[in-house]
Amino acid sequence: PKPDQAEGPPPGRNLFAYAGFDQLFGGSLAGKFADRLYQMAMLAAGMVVFAGTDSETVLADIQIWATVPLLVAYPLIGTLIDGVDRRRLMYVVMALKGLVVFGFLWLLWPVTEQASSAVLAGVAHYWKFGFVIVFVISLLDAPFAPARAAAIPDVAPPEQRGLGASLMATSGLIALLLGTAAGGYIAQTRAHEVFG
Repeated sequence: PKPDQAEGPPPGRNLFAYAGFDQLFGGSLAGKFADRLYQMAMLAAGMVVFAGTDSETVLADIQIWATVPLLVAYPLIGTLIDGVDRRRLMYVVMALKGLVVFGFLWLLWPVTEQASSAVLAGVAHYWKFGFVIVFVISLLDAPFAPARAAAIPDVAPPEQRGLGASLMATSGLIALLLGTAAGGYIAQTRAHEVFG
């Protein structure tokens, strides 16, 4: 539908009853929740692998590698968003991010099996690939938020677009809280299983 012709019930009805908005909201919530789980896993892994050495520097480096791509990509995203199918773009972004995360799992898999000093030293040696994974995931994620915001007029009527934008922002905060809590719990539980 055109931006001013979102399909759904008459004005004044529940925004989630409009075609596509519930999917956009749910997909955004699930995607951000998964992002937060991954970020918590990466931070926890850095603390484990570099415990007692330079773990503080590693944690700072993770945040830097995750932020720099956004600074570079955001000024260029507008033209891209206007010229493509935003829904398809978001699907592609999430699929590619999922594939890249498998590289992170490959990097840390030895630690989940045996946390000996030799294993940790081996993972530390290849940790630079972890920074590359963080960089690539952040770069892939750059178009997602602008595409999501630009898609709101496609799935919400004009009089409820402000509410739609607020709900989208709220979904990000909910995912942040739930993902952080779940990621922290999983990391702590797994650490007890591995290290005793």
